[in-house]
Amino acid sequence: MPTIKLILDTRDAIQIQKTNSVTWSISDLTRDIRKPVNWIQFHSLEMPNLFYNIISSNNTITWEVYSTDGTTLLRTDTATIATGHYMNSELITALKAAMDAEHADTYTITESSITNKLTLSNDGGFQLIFKFSVSTIGNVLGFTEDATKADGITGNRPIDLRGVTSMMIQSNLANTNSLRATGAGGSVNTFLADVKVTAPYGSTIFYHNDNMLDVITVNRLPNTVTMELRNRNNVLLDNNDFNWRIAILVNYEG
Repeated sequence: MPTIKLILDTRDAIQIQKTNSVTWSISDLTRDIRKPVNWIQFHSLEMPNLFYNIISSNNTITWEVYSTDGTTLLRTDTATIATGHYMNSELITALKAAMDAEHADTYTITESSITNKLTLSNDGGFQLIFKFSVSTIGNVLGFTEDATKADGITGNRPIDLRGVTSMMIQSNLANTNSLRATGAGGSVNTFLADVKVTAPYGSTIFYHNDNMLDVITVNRLPNTVTMELRNRNNVLLDNNDFNWRIAILVNYEG
């Protein structure tokens, strides 16, 4: 039973959407392989780590502003941070600018040199409540719940700008004909691999699947292959116009 390596490079794709859905035509391959396919295996991946750590699903902050004695709710404000890749100091600067612009107030945002936790305060002495329940940036800033009303509110955890730490490769290659199941219910998924991202931003992600038993049983290949990159929260990762390459092993009847 011969095995061939299928190379899928975004530079050869027939369609690339901004949401990182990439499509290749492999009709020539499927025409040449006229015998049943036994299994496929995600073999390797190479791509630059240019994923943003602030994206459209984690870039809003909502907070309540109370009188200086904390008895009267004055307003609820929401600010949005531009998407991009930030270091801690850069995010603090962008967050302060966005909050200051929201209601002509001035805010002070500091990061503890010991705990790396953020503290947000209003320079006018107004008391604040951080609204974790409606702020998408809460986990990044280190908040895990609505902050208690105070003239300075501090996150529960250190600021977290690690961004993408794991990447799910989703594809129609692992279709409903596959036997790859998830969970006790045995439902079939469409993920080829879970790639841990340890390469720093701006460097290259290299991944090689060393588990030769990690194969997906299929009976055919589609004429077109579509792949998407998602994080562990199943959010599509934006390709930011960079190129990447994936290798798939295909085993078929000889």
